[in-house]
Amino acid sequence: MLVNLLVIEIPILSTFMSYYHANTYLNAYLNACFNTYLNAYLNACFNNYLNACLNACFDAC
Repeated sequence: MLVNLLVIEIPILSTFMSYYHANTYLNAYLNACFNTYLNAYLNACFNNYLNACLNACFDAC
């Protein structure tokens, strides 16, 4: 009985591990893409805001 359980369990475990590694690589890839786009978007927003603030300050001088 134990041998039968091991024969069934090992492919399930290997399939789970392969899905886990594929999910890890996909997660890392999507995380890198998301960070790149989010960083660019927030950088543009902050740049525009800071530029407007500094222009207002210099115009007031």
